[in-house]
Amino acid sequence: MSSTAPETQSPPTSQFTPRVAPVGKPRGRGKKCYWYDNETKILIDVLQEIACDPAWKTDGCFRSNYLTEVYKWILSKMPNFSKQISPHIESKVKWRKTKFHAINDMLKQSGCQWDSVEKKTACERDWYESYILNHKEANGLWDFKFPYLDQLELVYGRDRATGATVEGYGDAIHNMEVEQNVESGGENVGDSFVSLTDDENDMQNASQATPTTSNINNARKNGK
Repeated sequence: MSSTAPETQSPPTSQFTPRVAPVGKPRGRGKKCYWYDNETKILIDVLQEIACDPAWKTDGCFRSNYLTEVYKWILSKMPNFSKQISPHIESKVKWRKTKFHAINDMLKQSGCQWDSVEKKTACERDWYESYILNHKEANGLWDFKFPYLDQLELVYGRDRATGATVEGYGDAIHNMEVEQNVESGGENVGDSFVSLTDDENDMQNASQATPTTSNINNARKNGK
């Protein structure tokens, strides 16, 4: 009687399927653009110069294509400047304009003053918490340093007084993004661009107030 050889069983097939990360749009804040101190200072200087030029700003309102001129002036002062009008300069200017008006409005209220040494608002925490209930644009401004407030007074100080709105390159497209920018602390502009250094760098690069804005604290309290 012949014997039957035992059947050889093949090893069980593993049911494990390795997970592969999906390839697509990266999550997070997206591309980042870093502004150096000297670039920010030149941008502010150019904005001041153009704000004093009646060919580019009259009755508190800039011409619609003024950021193109800002770009040209920056290049004349810094030929190796590599950033573009949109989104780099545009988002940087919009961020500063939004913060300027939010802080300026706070300083018109009783209970809030400007700390010219620390370059930030000075108010009680309870006052601030109450204020932002009806002023969402002031979110994130508690203990927030903004070193160029005096310089930007020359650029944007008359906007509200004259009822004019400073409209720049592509404003209609990015208005919604600016509103979202305020809510997020001023870093997110659109889905794929982030402008850095507003919180991180500028406080180290604060300049002295211009002669024309030395008394802006009293002006803010007395006028609209």
